[in-house]
Amino acid sequence: MKFIFITLTFCLTMQTNYVYSSGDHHDHSHGHSHDQKTMAHKPKRKDLSSQELKEIHTVFELNEKLHQSFFNYDAKMVQKNAKLVVEAISKISNDPIRNMLMMSKPKLEKIKATSKREDNNKFYAFFSSHLVHILKMYNISKDYDEYYCSMADKQWIQNSKKTHSKVKNPYMPTMKGCGTKKG
Repeated sequence: MKFIFITLTFCLTMQTNYVYSSGDHHDHSHGHSHDQKTMAHKPKRKDLSSQELKEIHTVFELNEKLHQSFFNYDAKMVQKNAKLVVEAISKISNDPIRNMLMMSKPKLEKIKATSKREDNNKFYAFFSSHLVHILKMYNISKDYDEYYCSMADKQWIQNSKKTHSKVKNPYMPTMKGCGTKKG
């Protein structure tokens, strides 16, 4: 009898741990959301000098134009805006940020008006993953958020303030509203 009690206790404990760790079930009855719980565990973002912020804001603003040209898919504008982003990246004075974004430079340079959209999407997604990393590491702006589309399995940065947090998926031309805000 004691063995059965211990076995049942163990099984219930494991089931409880599974339910609360799976991420599929959350108890919101205490008046707080999952986001508020997890925010306490986010690492502190690093501050940047005013000059560094100006430089990175230029990249983020040019990314907005690149994002919009992908969203509307104007191949000539996609190529033009990718080139402008590359130029702005080279002007960043913060070594860790510049080095991170320079890894994206060869992919951004492959974005061409004559390329297939799917190829350009892959190159843009590679760059976007680096922007997401920088957004998570540094105090850039509260206007920008990470978005993710599980159907495309891609992420991007979007100015939520300008778009009123409306999803503008640059990868899915037939499902432009598909995705979720992560930030």
